[in-house]
Amino acid sequence: ACLSIALLFKKMRGRIKKGRFFFDLFFVTFAAWLGTFPLILFHFGRMTISGILVNILILPLVSVILPGGLILVLVGFISLGLAKIVGLILFCPAWLLLKIVLIGKMLPLSSVILPHPSIPLVILIYLFIFMLAVGLWRRLALIGCLILANLIIWHYALAKPEFEMTFLDGNSIFIQSPCGNMVVDAGDEHYGEFGLVPFLVYKGVGRLSLVVATHSDIDHIGGITPLMRKIKVDKVILPKGFMNKEFIESIKGHGILEVKTGDRIEFGKAKIEILSPSLKLRDENNNSIVMRIELGQFSCLLTGDIKKEAEAQLLGGNITSDLLYAPNHGGKASYLPCFIKKVNPKIVIVQGGRDEVYQNALYTKKQGAITIKINEKGYKVESYRK
Repeated sequence: ACLSIALLFKKMRGRIKKGRFFFDLFFVTFAAWLGTFPLILFHFGRMTISGILVNILILPLVSVILPGGLILVLVGFISLGLAKIVGLILFCPAWLLLKIVLIGKMLPLSSVILPHPSIPLVILIYLFIFMLAVGLWRRLALIGCLILANLIIWHYALAKPEFEMTFLDGNSIFIQSPCGNMVVDAGDEHYGEFGLVPFLVYKGVGRLSLVVATHSDIDHIGGITPLMRKIKVDKVILPKGFMNKEFIESIKGHGILEVKTGDRIEFGKAKIEILSPSLKLRDENNNSIVMRIELGQFSCLLTGDIKKEAEAQLLGGNITSDLLYAPNHGGKASYLPCFIKKVNPKIVIVQGGRDEVYQNALYTKKQGAITIKINEKGYKVESYRK
């Protein structure tokens, strides 16, 4: 921020003479914003625009509070009574600053979520800022930047993503493939808005082909409504006999597909078979959607919140898989040894995990987000925390 102010402030100020104080406030704030927003966008996937206005308003207050705070500390060594008087004087600008920040937080453009930029794009932005600062708007330099910009844009436009599955620490699974994107469950409402949506934006996802609600527990479907407010969703998949009518009402206007045992879903090269619900069990968790996804030599079993009764029903089918998503957060009520033996997984992933009954499993509460990257040669497991 300081470097950006040093490089840009005089260039922006130019020959302005009238109203210099107000223009100076704007130019200092804008220069600092311009120098920091690429890094903020890279690390947090957010950009604040209304923050420029907020900073203009609080800058005069900061210029009073900072030296005043230093005086307060020095006076405190001499007399606590005088220090209290200085503190009372500083209270008013400090209170006003806090109120301005809180009001600014509620403005429409206080926090705009944007796709995560690549490192080359961040470098390109800073290159343009540097050119603006030193006045290098010559034809050769401009052509070079435009070529670099084209290379970056076409690289990402033509790049086909691998088939990826990311198990998030919030009862949600994100599946990305060349044919489209899918979310299986979305956590509760808070996680959907402040965890899942920023993650999808970070990944550059503006549209989802499918959203699967495995069952009606609020910690699995509560985040779907805020998700649909921010991300375009083509179709929502529900288990046959889904009981939450209020939720169904909230997603009207989107394509809804109810599935049961034996159904199949088209998703590019991946084969998705629905193994449950069979509608023979009354328990809502036992009627979760169970999906077996097969892509080339890789297969995985996503089990929702089923318990031992539903697991026993699945023993007669083809459930052998490389990856098992542990049923019902890996709880004891869903740990059936013969079911685990039949699946025979190489990887077990537990979202949350209350009991830790699975040995050598990957727990999102420990590893954070866990990503499986699949291609024709095999698969690779990556976790946010090593």
